[in-house]
Amino acid sequence: MRFDPTTGRKMTDTGTAFATDFRARIAEIDAAIAADDGYEPLLVDLLRHIEAHPEGRTEFVDVFLSILGTPGHEPIDAPWEVLSFCMHALRWPEVKEAAEAALRERVRANDWRAVNIFQDYVNAFEDDWTTAIVFAHLRKASAPLGTRRLDHDHALERSANRGHGAPTPGTDETGDDH
Repeated sequence: MRFDPTTGRKMTDTGTAFATDFRARIAEIDAAIAADDGYEPLLVDLLRHIEAHPEGRTEFVDVFLSILGTPGHEPIDAPWEVLSFCMHALRWPEVKEAAEAALRERVRANDWRAVNIFQDYVNAFEDDWTTAIVFAHLRKASAPLGTRRLDHDHALERSANRGHGAPTPGTDETGDDH
């Protein structure tokens, strides 16, 4: 076990199975975004994987804290969508606290390019997160948190239809029902 010499906190080893898989999924999402390919189904799959493995929560939290650049965690680059999307559904308090601390640090350091991203991370924990409109299945999910089911099939269908001619019957050009 390693400790951060400045804070005395345990430093995490993110090389474990859940963390390694999580990092691979982040890389896949990043590649899909870079290729302008449908990445929302990958976010849904990641969220479902996290929800299906509560025994990996500590490792998942460590990766989220690494995304935030939390001291004592090996920093990793990840698309902003990964943390915001997952935390809108999961609402893990330890990640919210770290996001709030990271936002305060960015403001204190006058890192205004990062402030908007970190503000969005914090806002993602709220029911009225305005950026949620970016994600089709969050727009469709009107049930209260905890009873909300992700519209995974709809997200997959949108991804499959993107750039391949006419929309699916019963949907508009974005793949949303009309």
